[in-house]
Amino acid sequence: MARKRQIKKPPLPEVNQLKRAGKGTVKVVLYIVFAVFLAVATATAVVGTRWVLDNKLPAFTNGGIIHITEDDTIDSVVDKVTATLQPLHPKSLRRVLEIERVARKSLHPGAYHIMPTHSARYLARAITRGWQTPVTLTISGRILNKETLAGRIAGQMMMDSVTVLEALNDSVLLAKYDTTPQTVFEIILPDSYQLYWDWDMDKVMNRLKKEYDLYWNKERTELAKAQGLTPKEVSTLASIVSEETNRPDEFAKIASVYLTRLHKGMKLQACPTVCYIYNFEIRRVLFRHLENPSPYNTYMYEGLPPGPICLPGKEHIEAVLHPDKHNYLYFCADSQLNGHNIFSETYEEHQRYANEYRKAMDARKMEVNDAPDGI
Repeated sequence: MARKRQIKKPPLPEVNQLKRAGKGTVKVVLYIVFAVFLAVATATAVVGTRWVLDNKLPAFTNGGIIHITEDDTIDSVVDKVTATLQPLHPKSLRRVLEIERVARKSLHPGAYHIMPTHSARYLARAITRGWQTPVTLTISGRILNKETLAGRIAGQMMMDSVTVLEALNDSVLLAKYDTTPQTVFEIILPDSYQLYWDWDMDKVMNRLKKEYDLYWNKERTELAKAQGLTPKEVSTLASIVSEETNRPDEFAKIASVYLTRLHKGMKLQACPTVCYIYNFEIRRVLFRHLENPSPYNTYMYEGLPPGPICLPGKEHIEAVLHPDKHNYLYFCADSQLNGHNIFSETYEEHQRYANEYRKAMDARKMEVNDAPDGI
């Protein structure tokens, strides 16, 4: 019996339309999903690239030290960094600075050593969290007064010279460090000190005093005692030695002359102490200058002056602690005007050398009339 063939009926028009509509909708959805995926991937890539750029990649062409003050803003920091470090990605730098500044509320004053390998994020975090780099404060050279010392310190710190000078004249502050405005040089040693750029003078003085205390160990204190001096008196005598000659080979020799005079109860008769009274503005000490009743006038008073007349170096202090052994009581400048001094055991011999020196000075037409004999 033959099977009946089933004849497929053509789909209704409505069904065909629905199928076509369904396929179109799927395509649209697929397009939307792909577009969303592409947008998310792109955004993720951008964010990832920015993160790597901000946090991981070297951000600067040069290395250097950036000084941040209390008055700095994001704009001024960007200017400083641009001038010194030459950022590779300025937009990245500004972006992370803004983020870190908001998180930390402010910028932290200080000196920051930034390497070319550092990221922008490192710099931003350093200056907002205070990751300072120690700086070196060097006190050196001829320092005759507190104004000069204030200038030397201010030139290397965030403070200005007026602030430093006020501290050096602050009796209350200096009393903490067992000194006074008149004698503050007695506890300061010319040297290089590691500290932080934004420190105030209280912290600076504390650092200087610690170094002074370390220097004056038991051995040096005993050497001073052997000369009948305290460490501070050694600094005072050393300051006179430093102003008598620039020749290191004469430091210990001159120190010995003054120590011998002290031990014998003689007046020091040191011209530099008289020059100190006149702020070192006189070229030569004349008899009229010796009439000044200042306690620093060692022609008028026996013993040491009240404090150092300048900032002595360690080499001058060591000369006082390790004086030469000789019997000289006098010295004066060599008549050859070569920077040397001529030493004498007797006053008569000293007078002869002193007269020769005056004649040499007369030949140079310098003011020498009414000059004292000197020591």
